[in-house]
Amino acid sequence: LLFFPFVGLLVVNAYQLITLLFTTAYAASVPIFMVWCLSILLAIFQTDGVLRVFAQIRYLFVTNVARMVLLLLFMGWFLTTFQLMGAVMITLAGMLMAKVMALLRVRKVLDTSYAGLLPWKSLGGTTIAAMVAAIPGIIINAKLAVPTLVLLPISGMAYMATYTAVALALGLLTKDEIQAIKQTLF
Repeated sequence: LLFFPFVGLLVVNAYQLITLLFTTAYAASVPIFMVWCLSILLAIFQTDGVLRVFAQIRYLFVTNVARMVLLLLFMGWFLTTFQLMGAVMITLAGMLMAKVMALLRVRKVLDTSYAGLLPWKSLGGTTIAAMVAAIPGIIINAKLAVPTLVLLPISGMAYMATYTAVALALGLLTKDEIQAIKQTLF
């Protein structure tokens, strides 16, 4: 519930954030920043800790060697073909491959089905909420002609308000979670 909107906020406001922090001289790095933000989503899947608990250290080593081999084999081609974006793309591909390998091993160690491995419905709903919430932020960023220091909080608040409304509408929060949030805020 937190990682998806965080990534959404960073992607929607990438241009404003980069140019505010580093000036327009770095505007060309915005697409790279946007793609690299996707790496945050992989942190959701805490596979390494689970594998360590079940003494799967050798498998973790194999997973990391496989990722390194992928990077060594394809980094040169991705760099020459896609320049810096290529380095980000192949690094993300390696990270994704390692997470998938680890999830497959976690499924085996826990002796569960693919359906029982992760809360797929919740992940899908959160993804949808984060994507829908991006729409007002994108429109605000495109249409509102105000200084960046004013635009960022407006866009961010619109994003979070929309995300919260969609998350509540999709039933992504339990009653206990909603009550805990209310107690924290009020």
